[in-house]
Amino acid sequence: MKVVFLGVVALMLVPDRSLPAAEPVTGPVAIEMSLESDKPLLAGQKCPITVNLLTATTFSSAVAFDLPRVAGGVLMQFGDRPTLGTRDEGKTSYIVQTYDLAFFALRPGTYTLPSFAVRFSSPAMPGGQPVERSLMTEPLTITAKAPPGAEALPGIVCAEKYRVEESWTPDSPKTLHVGDSLTRRITSTATDVPAMVFPPIPASSTETLKAYPRPPAVEDRIERGVLLGKRIDETTYICQKPGRVSLPELVIPWWNLEDNALQEVRLPAVTFEILARPGDAADGKPPAPTAASARRLRWPWWMAAGSALLLSAAIILFVRWEHSASSSPLEAARFHELILACRKNDPRKAHDALFRWKSFSSGNAVMTCEEIAAQDHSLAGPMGDLERAVATGAPWDGRSLADSLQRHRAGEGHQARTAAARLPPLNP
Repeated sequence: MKVVFLGVVALMLVPDRSLPAAEPVTGPVAIEMSLESDKPLLAGQKCPITVNLLTATTFSSAVAFDLPRVAGGVLMQFGDRPTLGTRDEGKTSYIVQTYDLAFFALRPGTYTLPSFAVRFSSPAMPGGQPVERSLMTEPLTITAKAPPGAEALPGIVCAEKYRVEESWTPDSPKTLHVGDSLTRRITSTATDVPAMVFPPIPASSTETLKAYPRPPAVEDRIERGVLLGKRIDETTYICQKPGRVSLPELVIPWWNLEDNALQEVRLPAVTFEILARPGDAADGKPPAPTAASARRLRWPWWMAAGSALLLSAAIILFVRWEHSASSSPLEAARFHELILACRKNDPRKAHDALFRWKSFSSGNAVMTCEEIAAQDHSLAGPMGDLERAVATGAPWDGRSLADSLQRHRAGEGHQARTAAARLPPLNP
């Protein structure tokens, strides 16, 4: 253990030369830094480091550590209250403050902790004015290895206790509708591991169920002298299309320091059934005839020919109805509901109203936000802002989306009128 002493000499000047000069008092200070253990270190495991500060007088201020950034690792101070003690070095008695630091290697490898400054104040002599001190530590080299069986993992928690819990909002949903959202919260806690060291938990996303992960919330606290790290990963999912969707089982490996073994936490797979929004299928076209009803019909040949002509006329009428849907009273009412929600800056109501309006104006075809934006690229930015607001609960200004939707609808109406004008007459 290397001890670095810094001697400071204070001179007392006396105007009366007839008086003997006062004997200067020297107040040395020192710093020591060392690893607490020489045992092999695992990536993700706490590496304790001890720092001792010594002064022959008193400490006049709090101690500040200018901790450096270490690529691929985390160097941090554990607690802000030192352990106090004394030590005699020859004829000098020192007051000692002991601080606990820790280094966490995020990946296997060799790390060098560079020299850094530790700042505090102490007087040069008892009762004297405080003097600013800045002592430099010696560099340290630390080697970390991957836990057995975890060599291919991007990161791992090494702790004596590790716990992972999950919850859903709404609780345990089985049936959802297009446009609905649900939130998954995964809470991880570990002893003697800061939350910033926890590896991220992936969020699955599909075309049917789109994931919007939030930045993780981290919290560290001391309980009975033991650090407890806590990380919360929260992901909001938004239903995009009808269908059955399954999120796979989530397997989280960790190294148990008590059992000296690689273990796993498993969160079960989750399956949802996503349905079209209620009422969407009933608005618009009548249901198609079933195969059973078709078999019950017996059509003479002349009725079949007449039916073919009627069917052709119906198709032309239907196409015209499709192109004029944007001007129907029901479509206009749904669009007004959508614009009103945008003007009120209500992302949830606007999101629901968007799906209801678009499913009707597109002939009951269920479309995702990406598919809607693909029809008009000017909608991509405002609709992306809408989905993020729904997922994160952030404040949202709906004016941009309202303006873009009104321009989009006006353009669709112009295209529909142009297409309808090109249709052949029913009775030429």
